Amino acid sequence: MPLKHLISWIGRQDIEGTQRQPPSGPIVDFLRVHSSVTVTLLSDWPRDAEAEYLTALQRAVSAVVRVQHVRLKDPTDYLGIFRAADQILADVIRDTPVKEVGIHTSPGTSAMAAVWILLAKTKYAGATLFERSAADPRCVDVRNARWCRPGRTRAGVHGESAGHCARYNGSARS
Repeated sequence: MPLKHLISWIGRQDIEGTQRQPPSGPIVDFLRVHSSVTVTLLSDWPRDAEAEYLTALQRAVSAVVRVQHVRLKDPTDYLGIFRAADQILADVIRDTPVKEVGIHTSPGTSAMAAVWILLAKTKYAGATLFERSAADPRCVDVRNARWCRPGRTRAGVHGESAGHCARYNGSARS
């Protein structure tokens, strides 16, 4: 199934990346490759930094973006992170099948990434996990340990199948 909805935290690289021209960072780089998704971002940043980021992101990409502000005790507050991530996933899958939901694990703290992985492997099995590597957003299908890079449509050394890569890079035949 095609990716329809992306969920992510806003991370420091995203905030700092909007100060560059052209803007960069895990989220904006991902959205340049996957421009047709709807995006829900979780943020525990101060509201002014959040608003500046959202303005810069909307200038850089055409995706529909929504930000949900979250109050955490600190950026490694596992329980707070879990509650926010679980709630946003529950909200999104009311309207979007879980197999059409992607979760970007690179933005945010390692605690945030760990919670995304736990939720995607258990309660929200079927969601696809994405990560960024050196400005190369690639998909990570944890269930089958398959890795894809944008534009790749054939099997490669990381064990990805041709159909898997084609599906996430928009070139699968229907």
